Amino acid sequence: MNLKPRPGPANHWQSWPWLALGGFACALTWHGLGIPQQDLFLFLNSLANQSYAAFWGGVTLLGDTVVLLCLIAPTLRFKPNLVMTLMAAIPAGSIMSVGFKSALAAPRPGDVLDPALVQGIFGALSGNSFPSGHTLTAFCAVCVSWIVMGPFDRSLQARLLGVLVFVLGSIVALSRVMLGVHWPIDLIAGASLGWLAGLSGGWLMSSRPDWAHSRRLIWGLSALLALLSLHLAYRAFLTDDGSAVVLWLASLMPWVNLALQRRAHLSAKSNDTHPQGPRPST
Repeated sequence: MNLKPRPGPANHWQSWPWLALGGFACALTWHGLGIPQQDLFLFLNSLANQSYAAFWGGVTLLGDTVVLLCLIAPTLRFKPNLVMTLMAAIPAGSIMSVGFKSALAAPRPGDVLDPALVQGIFGALSGNSFPSGHTLTAFCAVCVSWIVMGPFDRSLQARLLGVLVFVLGSIVALSRVMLGVHWPIDLIAGASLGWLAGLSGGWLMSSRPDWAHSRRLIWGLSALLALLSLHLAYRAFLTDDGSAVVLWLASLMPWVNLALQRRAHLSAKSNDTHPQGPRPST
């Protein structure tokens, strides 16, 4: 009898592009038909309390690509394919985000609603609302983490971590409405395109699995993130609200990663210099 092998993590995700494409098609249709969403936006935005403005401002930074990459920089030491897959997804994500934003030029809530009705940084941004770039980045990271961890193919701990990552990505998406800079449909579009971008990164990494074992590439990415952290430190210095904490933390993580990489390098060098011989028998 010819038994088919149980699908592994690589095969498990092959059907997900259709779900993401369907979600984006629904969002694009909603946008094209001009279905009103002001009431839904105002309802969700009204749930944002001004006393939690710093929280939403900090959470939304997790949808900033540079901030996110710097925050997870230490994983280059233990799971380099996580950072590499996310970076491999950047080209597709950028093309989709910039392309649809420029082509549709959708107005943001601040362009059409009365400022007295909205909470957050309402009016700080204008135009190019569809899709939400921060949501795209957040769900690209969710997709990448699921591909790398395989939460539905492994341990209970991996499954719980996968759910936690998804919830966190959803909170990042919700923050864009709470801050008054995106419509609800922008979030659906951003999440769908982000998932597609994440799958593109996973496909690219699957074609070059040797990248995850290249010490030269790992050190190069570590140095790049350290340079980007200087930009985040400058942004944190100019920020006078609670979100500065996230920026300072993100600017620190690449240096933590360099310290971990250096320690591992010295340990490996020491083992090569002083190899342990066989233990004498007793």
